[in-house]
Amino acid sequence: MAPVLGAMLLLVSACGSSNPPTPTPVAVSSGIQSPLPTPSVGPADALSAAAAWGSATFRKLPLAIGTDRTFVFDNVGTPDGAWLIGVSQPKEFPQTTRPSEAVLYRVANGTLRTMAQLETPASQVLAASSDGYWVVWSEAADQPYFYDWRLRAYDITSGTVSELARAVDVDGSPVPGPYPLPSVSHGLAVWGQAVGPMGADPSEMNNGVVREADLATGRISILATSAGMPVIAWPWITWGVWSGATGYTHIEDLATKQISRLDVMPPTIALNGRSAAYNDADSHSVFLVDDMAQPAARLIAQGVDAADHLEWITLNSRLVAWAQSTTTQVYDRAEQRVVALPMTFGRSAVYVCGPLAVWEDFDPGASGQDNPTHLVILDSTHLGPAGAN
Repeated sequence: MAPVLGAMLLLVSACGSSNPPTPTPVAVSSGIQSPLPTPSVGPADALSAAAAWGSATFRKLPLAIGTDRTFVFDNVGTPDGAWLIGVSQPKEFPQTTRPSEAVLYRVANGTLRTMAQLETPASQVLAASSDGYWVVWSEAADQPYFYDWRLRAYDITSGTVSELARAVDVDGSPVPGPYPLPSVSHGLAVWGQAVGPMGADPSEMNNGVVREADLATGRISILATSAGMPVIAWPWITWGVWSGATGYTHIEDLATKQISRLDVMPPTIALNGRSAAYNDADSHSVFLVDDMAQPAARLIAQGVDAADHLEWITLNSRLVAWAQSTTTQVYDRAEQRVVALPMTFGRSAVYVCGPLAVWEDFDPGASGQDNPTHLVILDSTHLGPAGAN
């Protein structure tokens, strides 16, 4: 069972199913909730951005940094939408002697703020998160599995960098297991990791743990064992729990200590306010929970077929976003509609970063062999229904 737990800790999306879930709420600890209205969810039913929002404003930020470096977006930003988080990477990477740098990219004017140089020229940022005061990221150089990871924290106010954790070594080698995908809120960072071998023996499941760091004091504690995939958005925290042949999602209000559960263990889950959004085990459908205190889930988006995957879910109070195999779109929570976003050609993953929706696009005239040239930025706080702008 260890590979299954490894996938849970890694937030790796599962692939392939000919039986997509039906559009009804998911069973939770308090019982089956009544069915909720299901909007049009297929890509063919999506409205264009112009039809949904009228004259919405789309801004562009270049990915080129000078003539010899590229901004690699790490799919996250600060909660206020002021900064995007990523890496300034030499164009010749990975055949380079120049290290990459973890950076903040200011949305307002396109300037960069360097947080830290990565440990080696081969190092990459694997995942990052921010609460607006802190940025925490994992980095590693040992492709393709990145067992030998390092977790670092950057204090945005003081500009200081500290190391939170490294991969556990056994006999001089890092333990094979998932690298951390940190989540940060309210000065707390949480992540999942392996602390020992994770083989087929059920007793080794305990070696998958959820850890929490108080970033102000540096104190680190273990929140759960046989668990992973933690996400925090104060006061809510969730993590996946492996239990026998199945698993579930633990949901906790850290302020009131109220605990509930969602009887699924999704590949990815995102939190905002009292809401959560996640994809199903086959990465074919996206569900939205409006209130985690009474977690009834409703289907909001679905692929065109079993090969059309929807992965890496993010959300804010207005939008739910994801990476989809066939198209570029989001779900508008206010209008209860799927909306297709403008692309020069092809498709792009969409990520919600605070109030912003962000995706990559190409300059006119680009081909399928070219790399994306810029990020497109949409501020969801300025959206209205069609004709309202």
